[in-house]
Amino acid sequence: MAASTSASSIPAGRQERVELLIDRQDVLHECESESRWVGPQWATRIQLATSFDDLNGDLNVTVWLNDSFSFTDFFPEWPLGGRCFDDKTKVHFELVVANNQDSACLKKKGTFFEAGRFHGQYMYAEWNTGLSSQDILEDDGWINDAGELRVQATLTFPSVREPQRKTDYTQKMAQVTFLLSESPPLFFDKRILVAQSEYFAEMLSNDSWIEGRTHEVDLRNNPDANQQTVHAVLNFLQHGDFQAQGDETYAMSVRRLADQYRLEELIKRVDDELTHLLSEGNVLTLLRQVVGTGGVLEKRCMAMLRADDWALLEQQKEKLFQLSKEDGALSARMVELFVEATGSWRAAKRARTASSDSGWWYNDWTYP
Repeated sequence: MAASTSASSIPAGRQERVELLIDRQDVLHECESESRWVGPQWATRIQLATSFDDLNGDLNVTVWLNDSFSFTDFFPEWPLGGRCFDDKTKVHFELVVANNQDSACLKKKGTFFEAGRFHGQYMYAEWNTGLSSQDILEDDGWINDAGELRVQATLTFPSVREPQRKTDYTQKMAQVTFLLSESPPLFFDKRILVAQSEYFAEMLSNDSWIEGRTHEVDLRNNPDANQQTVHAVLNFLQHGDFQAQGDETYAMSVRRLADQYRLEELIKRVDDELTHLLSEGNVLTLLRQVVGTGGVLEKRCMAMLRADDWALLEQQKEKLFQLSKEDGALSARMVELFVEATGSWRAAKRARTASSDSGWWYNDWTYP
């Protein structure tokens, strides 16, 4: 049997959180409930479902995984082609039946390697909570003030890349010094900089640049420049590799440095890494940082907002409006998106009205 896979030994990637609110009446009648499918359409998606055991009425919680789509279905320019290749057996899950008193919450943790089963193209993990419908209704703590039982699932996917090989650039073996504000300087070979970057070639080969005269690059006032991010840029120039290690803030700092130094290949690599970290929880935050760049990450964020008949756009509209107030470029992009969404909704309404005398109900957008 293969060795067990622990979540702590696997570099973390994308994280998704799903919540399901079950009405008191559905608990009383022991009805089945399910969430919508969550996650980018080009990656493994998640659905949370609940049911009650026919014999003892115990609450069962099931989390489903599905990856029926591929990257190239959405992004023909994707260089590797094929699927996202999430290793579902290494996905870590935490299931929670939430009591209003935190100490009384029921939790289940594990990986799909340990608990996963297959049903057709789907993989799932099931948890019998041991909590009956009668327990839920009779204990005042389980149903919240809105008359609902709250069930949550948090899934953490493994990183799509193996950890990169690191070189110790703190050893002085090169001719160019990178000065940093909060750590020792990094030293790098000028020959690699000149060969791999037109920007550094111009900077270091021209006496009109202070860096060309001193062979020092002063980054002490650059908020994105620290030992980790500059190390990542230099490592990419030498080895052609970059891994976000599940840290989108770090990746965005590297992306901004790559943009500053016109390292187009590094920008693409960072965008690919961030695509694998895209989730419903961070898509607006990432979009805000790349809006207007016209790059692949911006396109993938927009594609995620358009998916499932704009469901995510509607779900997070209040957060989106708030971010738009703070960012003019994002606001302009959202106006374009709202116009597109409204056109799609109206077209869908006309089509459904034409095919059914009963008409079609839909939600109008209301600005907070």
